[in-house]
Amino acid sequence: MKVGRFVWLFAAAILIGFSVVQAQDNKPAAGYSLDADRIARMEQIIDSFANAKQFMGDVLVAEDGRAVLDKSYGFANVEWQVPNTAESKFRLGSITKQFTAASILLLEQQGKLSTDDLVKKYIPDAPAAWDKITIYHLLTHTSGIPSFTGFSDYHPNEVKPYTPEQLVAWFKDKPLEFQPGTDWRYSNSGYVL
Repeated sequence: MKVGRFVWLFAAAILIGFSVVQAQDNKPAAGYSLDADRIARMEQIIDSFANAKQFMGDVLVAEDGRAVLDKSYGFANVEWQVPNTAESKFRLGSITKQFTAASILLLEQQGKLSTDDLVKKYIPDAPAAWDKITIYHLLTHTSGIPSFTGFSDYHPNEVKPYTPEQLVAWFKDKPLEFQPGTDWRYSNSGYVL
C-alpha cells in the first residue's frame, strides 16, 4: 500500500472531491460513481496543494477494484530532487496509532485487557513513576511519559533500527512531564508501550 506524507491533506481533498450525501443505510446515494468530472475535481484539488508545496506523496483512489486515480506528487528526496513514484517508500509514522488504538479496544471488547489496566501489569519492571499509568493514559496522551521523539539525541539516531525494548529503555528512566491524567501532551513513547 502506498502511504504519502500529509495523509490528512489528501483525505481532506478526497472528502471535498466526493461531496456525496450518504443514505440512511450508509451506502452511497443512488447513481453515485466516480465519473470523469469528479476525478478531475479530485486531481485539481490535490494539484493545488502539490503546486503550493503543501503536499508530497502518492494518491490512489479506486472504485470497484480498479484504480481511477493513481498519481505521484513532489519528491521522495527533496535535497536530491528524486521524484516520488509508485515505488517510493514512505515512513508510516503516526498513521499506525489509530490501528493500535482500535486493536487495543477490540482486545478490551474481547475481555483480554482493560484500558483501566496499569502498565505495570504488562511491564512489571516499569519504573515506580509509572505506578499509576494505565493503558487509557497511553492511548490518550495523558500518561506524562515524555515522547522520545522530542529528546535532543533523537534526530541523530532516528534512522537506526530499534527493538521495542530498546526504545522503551531510551525513555524508561526519564522523569514524567506531569502526573498521569492531569494534563495532555502528545507522546510517541506511549504508543511504543
